[in-house]
Amino acid sequence: HRDLHSFPTRRSSDLGTFQIVFVLDGTGTFESASCPARAVTAGSVFLLFPREWHRYQPDRGTGWVESWLEIDGRIVRRLLQERLLDPRLPVHVLRRRARFEALLEQIHARLRDESSGFDPELSAAALGLVAQIVAEQHLHSGPPTAVEQVVTRAQAMLAEASHQNVPIPEVARSLGI
Repeated sequence: HRDLHSFPTRRSSDLGTFQIVFVLDGTGTFESASCPARAVTAGSVFLLFPREWHRYQPDRGTGWVESWLEIDGRIVRRLLQERLLDPRLPVHVLRRRARFEALLEQIHARLRDESSGFDPELSAAALGLVAQIVAEQHLHSGPPTAVEQVVTRAQAMLAEASHQNVPIPEVARSLGI
């Protein structure tokens, strides 16, 4: 399995599986057979499609921190077949970054703590990530509006302080609203 995911510094491959790569911090580039080279920034997710040539790399100056998930199954294959996940649109800047990041971390934590095997809750969580990407791909076009940016920042602030009782007026003041 290690050889399947080992690439030179500039990763280039055509894996047989569908993967989601989330860039938490930093910048870089991504390109594939269906998508010309494009910038990837923190808060972006890019998709690696089965048997589709691709390559990506962090910028040498900034590097990046990534988190990824490989997912397969009848539902994912159907979404690919129906083109609800489009290889021509593999890079997305997430509008609901905090939610996506929390769900991906929850999946990774469960994978670290649980024995392998079929886990319906884990499968549902992974499909939740896919659903967020499909929504990003098909319901939103163009950059986030100013209101969406403020809402995203507010969600991130609340997620970061989820263990505290944070007054909403205080959050609003810190966001200038």
